[in-house]
Amino acid sequence: MKSMTGFGKGQASSNGVNCSVEISSVNRKQLDLRFNIPTELKGFEPDFRKHIAKNVSRGAVNVKFIVDYDESLKSQSITISKDIAAHYVNEFKSLATNLGISDSISISDLVALPEVVTEKEIDLDADLFKDSCMTAMKSALDNFVKMRSEEGLILKADLIERRKGLEVLVDEIKERAPLVIVEYQEKLKERVQTLLQDMDLDEESLAREVAYFSDRCDISEEVTRLYSHFQQFDKLVNESKPVGRALDFLIQELFREINTTGSKANDAEIAKRVVSFKTELEKIREQVQNIE
Repeated sequence: MKSMTGFGKGQASSNGVNCSVEISSVNRKQLDLRFNIPTELKGFEPDFRKHIAKNVSRGAVNVKFIVDYDESLKSQSITISKDIAAHYVNEFKSLATNLGISDSISISDLVALPEVVTEKEIDLDADLFKDSCMTAMKSALDNFVKMRSEEGLILKADLIERRKGLEVLVDEIKERAPLVIVEYQEKLKERVQTLLQDMDLDEESLAREVAYFSDRCDISEEVTRLYSHFQQFDKLVNESKPVGRALDFLIQELFREINTTGSKANDAEIAKRVVSFKTELEKIREQVQNIE
């Protein structure tokens, strides 16, 4: 079991490139991968995305890359436009003739003129980044998964303890259920005898009424399904695969069964335990929202 919240950081250097990666996540029903990545690494994003998706199934996951590299890796391309330079020379000579002055023009004068010399920075070889950034990302992912797993163990222990508390409440409901029929029969008999006073009590009619009440407030099926859901719950929390969605569905089923139990039981003592059950189950549901 893993939590959906976590953080991990990794760093690696190679080929004059230093890469730092941070991975963090918060709750989300589906996997939502978001990358903050330099232009130089855009081509590798599908590889990064695939690797993370193999290890994470749910959550809004943010992946941030920070890249530094040696200045020596940068290179520039210089282009000299002979046509533009010749055009400048011709124009200067014509101007010198018209003004009657010397037409001496040095090379340093020419290269300083606009568009005679252009410099262009050559894009760095993307492969220089791949090794260090992939290593840094894997390290960050390992730390990220480790943190989610550690928090998952804490959530698991809490869920198990709370689930045991739910079973105690169901045990009490199961023990109380037969007494509801007995108490109803005694109260009904007292009321009928009070009304009839000296007349004979029709035991057969009384038995039919008690049988009808017993059938109407029978919660044995609901109790059996609650115990069955507990077994499924115990199995899920011990799975090695992501179980958040399955647990969420199971909790909905537990809510449904306990609601039916409360509406059918027709007993104040059982109603108290139903309320306690639903209160604790809501706390479990909130915890499950944090599970991958």
